[in-house]
Amino acid sequence: MVLWTTEVKAVPPNSANDKLLAILACPKCHGSLKSIDEPEGFACESCGLLYGVDDGLPNMLIDDARPWPEGGAEASS
Repeated sequence: MVLWTTEVKAVPPNSANDKLLAILACPKCHGSLKSIDEPEGFACESCGLLYGVDDGLPNMLIDDARPWPEGGAEASS
């Protein structure tokens, strides 16, 4: 019986994001999210918000979300 191991299993680059995307939804409109590489986060195309990733964890607080795409319609008005 193994209680402890130092073996590290490689995770394909986007598999974690794919798993998160399957269960996460936009907290504001409940729309689907897509993974964004730069800036790192999850974007909702329905309501135009970007939820950032802080210290490797998605920050899904509506108050902390930023407009997406950056420099979009709100910025040009």
